[in-house]
Amino acid sequence: MGAAVRDVHCRSRQVLERHVKLEPVVDGVEGTLTRLAAAGLDPRDKSSCRLLGNIPAAAEVEAAILRHRGWKVTRIDLPPAAGKTNVIAPAELEVE
Repeated sequence: MGAAVRDVHCRSRQVLERHVKLEPVVDGVEGTLTRLAAAGLDPRDKSSCRLLGNIPAAAEVEAAILRHRGWKVTRIDLPPAAGKTNVIAPAELEVE
């Protein structure tokens, strides 16, 4: 069973790599303080980043701990989906 699953995973990876190129939303080290503006993030854009933790009600968040870099599609060789964003998983940043 394990050998069959490994073969399915290997072939799935080959197909994915042939048709889709993925890159992180934030090119940083998880667990480190990340300045949102320097990372090109807008905290109001929920498709590319999601704030976690103690988020202030009115103040603008300038920096947070990068918990997940997120993933976005940079190249896709499939028919486009109308009105969809290319972010697959938003970056997660924790406000302390």
